[in-house]
Amino acid sequence: MRLTFLFFTVCLAIYFIFNLESVQLRLNEKLNRGKLAGIEYCVISSGSELVSKQTIRNHCSSQFHIQFYFDRMAEGKAGPIERDNVVFLEGDLNNFTSDKVTTWLEFEFRVYDEDGEENESNAEAFVWIEPNSSSEFSVRLPNVNPETIKDLPFCARDAEQGQRSSCMGWGISSQKGVNL
Repeated sequence: MRLTFLFFTVCLAIYFIFNLESVQLRLNEKLNRGKLAGIEYCVISSGSELVSKQTIRNHCSSQFHIQFYFDRMAEGKAGPIERDNVVFLEGDLNNFTSDKVTTWLEFEFRVYDEDGEENESNAEAFVWIEPNSSSEFSVRLPNVNPETIKDLPFCARDAEQGQRSSCMGWGISSQKGVNL
């Protein structure tokens, strides 16, 4: 029994010695989910020069960010822009919190035809909006035809769902981030 315990202890020690970085990364994932410290350690641990720092940060963000359910966490102004027959939603967003970093957003873009029929397109984007700060964003809108939105006004903010016609609008349907 004592020999078995000693054997397992030695094996465990060898595992930790040779896989120390792997153990540290797993501990970081368990202890820092939803925290900026988790992303920070992940970025530092990567040390890769094959991809950009933004790509590494986005990858680490996807491992640590959590769903936020605040109404006014990220808000701003944007509009559709057409480049090379592709429509993008571009603008500025503000993070109104004082202790959270916004790292990911899902946008919804709606076009209402003259009969009030709604056509919706969703797009996701990694963002980095620090607390009480703003940031520019650009996200490709799949399934939006540039001809459909040409000269189309934005819907009135106070228009009811059934009253919207020949207009467009956008919003944020989901948001993720980390706590400081």
